[in-house]
Amino acid sequence: MNRERTILLNVVILVIVFGMAGVSWAGPMSTAFTYQGILMDANSPAEGFYDFEFELYDQDTGGNQVGNTVTKDEVEVIDGYFTAPLDFVTDPNVFNGDLRWLAIAVRPGASSDPCDFATLSPRQELTPTPYAIHSGNADTLDSFDSAAFAPSMHDHDGVYALISHHHDDSYYTQSQLQNVGEAIVRWDNISNTPAGFGDGDDDTQLTEGEVDAYVANNGYLDGGSALDWDNITIDMPAGFADGVDNTGAADSDWTISGSDMYTSAGVTGNVGIGTSSPAAKLTVDGAILRDGSTMYGSNAGTHINLGTASTTGTNGEDYDGGTVGGGESNAAAGEHSTVSGGIGNAASSYYATVGGGFSNTASFYYATVGGGAHNTASGGATIGGGYGNTASGSNSTIGGGDDNIASSDFSTVGGGEDNTASGAESTVGGGQVNEASGHASTVGGGYNNTASDDYAAVGGGYDNDANSLYATVPGGYYNAANGDYSFAAGRRAKANHDGAFVWADSTNADFASTADDQFLIRASGGVGINTASPARSLHVNDVMRLEPRASAPGGASEGDMFMDSTTHKLMVYDGSTWQACW
Repeated sequence: MNRERTILLNVVILVIVFGMAGVSWAGPMSTAFTYQGILMDANSPAEGFYDFEFELYDQDTGGNQVGNTVTKDEVEVIDGYFTAPLDFVTDPNVFNGDLRWLAIAVRPGASSDPCDFATLSPRQELTPTPYAIHSGNADTLDSFDSAAFAPSMHDHDGVYALISHHHDDSYYTQSQLQNVGEAIVRWDNISNTPAGFGDGDDDTQLTEGEVDAYVANNGYLDGGSALDWDNITIDMPAGFADGVDNTGAADSDWTISGSDMYTSAGVTGNVGIGTSSPAAKLTVDGAILRDGSTMYGSNAGTHINLGTASTTGTNGEDYDGGTVGGGESNAAAGEHSTVSGGIGNAASSYYATVGGGFSNTASFYYATVGGGAHNTASGGATIGGGYGNTASGSNSTIGGGDDNIASSDFSTVGGGEDNTASGAESTVGGGQVNEASGHASTVGGGYNNTASDDYAAVGGGYDNDANSLYATVPGGYYNAANGDYSFAAGRRAKANHDGAFVWADSTNADFASTADDQFLIRASGGVGINTASPARSLHVNDVMRLEPRASAPGGASEGDMFMDSTTHKLMVYDGSTWQACW
């Protein structure tokens, strides 16, 4: 099934390639020509690699295909521009003088599905230029039949001439020699000709022998070597006599050495490509293609800066490898630091990275800010994004959110707002206004929760505190675990002693421990064991067992009971004595 795409194509044929050399054919003429066009994808210049199919037709619509189909895979398209050599070689009569239209189909280069080709409309009418290919098999030339041409038999060394021709008193003028083959530029279209050339004749005549030598030596006059400047005796224009082009003002700013071209160190001007008013040392109006090369800053191997009003490196220092990928007013000032884009971002230390966003800072070794705005990561810390977050502890992390702080080593805030992980290895998962300040303490989320001692934990909820060593509040409302190893859950449960376990129901009142290692339950609806509908404060729906003992416990109070192992009776204290129940 064809994929629907909006692809517009503007094309122009730029170059036709023939197998010609000098004034005679050096070998068989090529049928190839180079085709260049502009590819628009969804009203924007295409970019990347595309596959093309080219076909010739004898009509602008319908009609018959002429010649073979030319397929070009993985053609690189840069800012919309592409170039493809075409050769319809299977039919020598492809270009026979009749009109031809070029049909083009295109698909993304990553596709291998033939159904993905989209045929562009309309077909492109070929201009007359490719028909120069036809001249290699032409039967006539300038109205002369091909039988009128033959190799001359008097020392023209294979150069074709009319069988009937003359030498004009035994010599050719230079202007006549210029007319051998095809004239490239008409003399009367050239302005500002030097003195002595204005009449179109340089007044220097060549003898027949010189002409023959010129032809025999492939365009040289003296046996194969170039014409020596010192042997030129014609009217030499002013400024050329010394062999140096001194036309115009002297300019020694640029030097060509081998394949290099460079400017003098003291030159203060700028270079423009595509612009006549360059604003920097090199100003390019258009795309820059980097193909296996490196873009340098002030020193070789130092910086890459593609941003607007952006900087790399620090004044007076030579940091290697700073990179600004784009954006505006960004700074990559540390060695191997990177700012990918955005506005007003800074990576100011070794290997620091800012992915983008606005006004973010990665200010210490290996620090990273992925994006967002007004975030600061130092000490090898990482901030994924968000707004106004600060990760200042070594290897600390903030995933995102708003105004969060991870201020100690290896501390973490996953997200949320106004959360703080200030203890070493502490964690706040999210929520709002939560704090984990103890070593390895944890607040999972919720609102205004605090884990303030080492290894303390609050799972979530509202206004809960785990304030002692290994203390735990799983959640709920206004609970506090204030003793070591204590546990408080529900509503307003207070485990104020070491080892206390306090479970409070929904009653809006404090329910607090009174001694260490208590297990307290406030359950206004009763505690049921093996029943979901307790009828009393404690309802056991099955056998309950009391471990027998040989003597009564001391400090008894009314209602106490035990199983006597001697009498095998259940004993109950009535406030003064122990009474057997039967």
